Amino acid sequence: MNGNPAFRVATRLFFSLTLAALMAAAVGCGREAPYFAPATLTVTSVPAGAAIFLDGEDTGQTTPFTFEDLDSGSYEVTVELDGFVSSPGSELVQLAPLAERELSFTLSSTGLQIASDPAGAAIFLDGRDTGQVTPASLAGITPGTHLLHLELAGHHVFPAAMELDVPEGQVLDIPAASFLIRADHTVLCEGFTNIYCNGCPQLSADLHDMQADPEFGPQRVVILKYSMQWPLVTDPHYQYNTAENDARLFYYGFANISALPSLYVDGAMAGSAGNPPDMQGIKDAVTADLDPAPGFLIDVTADVSGLTVPVTVTLTALDGAVDLTGKALRVSLVQSEVDYPEPPVEPNLGETTFYWVFRDQAPDITGLGIIAPATPVDFQTTLTRDDWDPATVEVIAYVQDDADQAILQAGSTMVTPVAAFAPANPQEGTR
Repeated sequence: MNGNPAFRVATRLFFSLTLAALMAAAVGCGREAPYFAPATLTVTSVPAGAAIFLDGEDTGQTTPFTFEDLDSGSYEVTVELDGFVSSPGSELVQLAPLAERELSFTLSSTGLQIASDPAGAAIFLDGRDTGQVTPASLAGITPGTHLLHLELAGHHVFPAAMELDVPEGQVLDIPAASFLIRADHTVLCEGFTNIYCNGCPQLSADLHDMQADPEFGPQRVVILKYSMQWPLVTDPHYQYNTAENDARLFYYGFANISALPSLYVDGAMAGSAGNPPDMQGIKDAVTADLDPAPGFLIDVTADVSGLTVPVTVTLTALDGAVDLTGKALRVSLVQSEVDYPEPPVEPNLGETTFYWVFRDQAPDITGLGIIAPATPVDFQTTLTRDDWDPATVEVIAYVQDDADQAILQAGSTMVTPVAAFAPANPQEGTR
């Protein structure tokens, strides 16, 4: 039987397959099969007894404590003890499988708790960069007088510095209201639309959503939407103010705005007529226009309680004189939101909510001249509110160079004016 060739082939095949299986098993035995590999983290503080938080969650443990059987990964560790601030404020630790790590925090009963709006401002104490950004805690501050200031790229901070008297054994709370942080540049987006324009509802939604993004907001972008007479001349927003809607169209040129929707960013068309960018493209255009800063701020205050709206526009040069000779200051009234129970005209595209609808324009203010640094200059004008809800009425002002149509700076009633800023008293916030 052993001489049977078929049997010998079958036998060799059997042993070959068996050997291959044994080798595969051997190789497999040489690998580490996936299994739970816990890590260990010890958290201590001086003094002890501080509550321990992992990723913002109270663990129920106090220092010193060792966490065993932690999943590998990244953890943000903070500690809290009433009446104390910690240094560092938090620690980000990466735990590998089977790792053993230890974190130590120093707690001090004398320090600062600092916030700002927006957050992320660099904190300087006595002219030294602390390496921390708001919101943050500074522990171990020497009792006595200190000078605090904040810096945030693309913004001016008021006041430039704040003198603090830090008592021994107290944590001084510096709330966000202690500083006014203003964007160096506010960009104006001007949309040209019609109630029966394909693409106009999308542009309206994109502009609204962009401004609602905390990265932008009314400090960095304001919006005017002019209504045109085509394709539907009965557009109620156009009919309300035909002369000034038309005037803005012809300012930029009917040949340029030959199709709707169209969008101008600081006086320059974004995209092309009838083809504005999508929301990300609009954000990119606004971001690109934020730098360089124009060197001055526009503040707008208005009393919208009556049908006639008195307006004060304040121009403030920041770091040096600003020459605005030959430039025009323009002031517009808009409705931030117009809601209808159903589309207001036929035909329509189903829109019932409209944002940043242009309503009224004041006569141009010229003769701006040179604005001296730290010497605000006020300009007065009036607008008409009609019977709209005052809660939806905003006033937007902007300075434009008619030589090239570039808009240098914009401002609105939606942000706190520098002159109206009253810093909170941090001495009232001790704990």
